[in-house]
Amino acid sequence: MNQTLEQIVDQSIAAYTEAGLLYPVRFQQMRQSYGTKAALMRLVMSSAEPKKNPLRMMELGLEHHTVEAIVVNHPEFNAEPAARAAAKWRLDELRKAKK
Repeated sequence: MNQTLEQIVDQSIAAYTEAGLLYPVRFQQMRQSYGTKAALMRLVMSSAEPKKNPLRMMELGLEHHTVEAIVVNHPEFNAEPAARAAAKWRLDELRKAKK
């Protein structure tokens, strides 16, 4: 079954909250303002510093639910090349920080 981007992101948000992490209020606001795809692109392009929630998700074995992994692992959503590169770089940085 092919899932929509919105479904994948909603599942990831549910995983965040089930893992006891803070609900991503700002990201949800960005989704409403810009749409899900644009919010993902803005987030992965926003900073080079690994964030706490994605790092915690990785520590819990839930890497596939990070915004970075969604952008990297779902090319069918046609992320901009620069955003995919940034997401891949951030994912690599998170993996290093996890060790």
